[in-house]
Amino acid sequence: EKHILLALAPASALLGEAPVLVGWLCAIGCFSMFPLLERDGLAIAYVGGLAVLCALVAAARALAPADRDTDRDADRGLSGENWLEGWLRAGARALPLLVSGSALGMGALHAAAALVRAPARYPDLHQYLFCAYACAHFCTAWLALQAWHACHLLGWRYGGECGGRHALRKKGN
Repeated sequence: EKHILLALAPASALLGEAPVLVGWLCAIGCFSMFPLLERDGLAIAYVGGLAVLCALVAAARALAPADRDTDRDADRGLSGENWLEGWLRAGARALPLLVSGSALGMGALHAAAALVRAPARYPDLHQYLFCAYACAHFCTAWLALQAWHACHLLGWRYGGECGGRHALRKKGN
């Protein structure tokens, strides 16, 4: 659980370029450590830490420069692109929606852990669900970061952030 901090430290350097992606990765990292934090009596610190994280991500998104080419890129659609570029553009546009769905799932698991007692036969059921949910998200985050890397290798860039109001476009356009 705590080993995810080794991956979060360098990923946090991308906060200025991809606040949604980095914020989501940090939130999932905190979420994966919740069973450990709860056992140590740090649930209130967990909530406070997530609140600070949300404020930082919102501030980073607000400070990101506006991209004047977003409308032109959106009007162009996916025509004339190869399949990889189209897939990456679609993923960048869908990221805020995916992050919202992920946050709803985390909230649902927290609510279930608070309101539904684990069966006597499976006393650690909630902890296992937290870990399985976080693991699925870590794998998804790894794929998203690979796509981020591919964009930079292929000469594309995100206009200020990964997803949201800024579209993926080639450098020099």
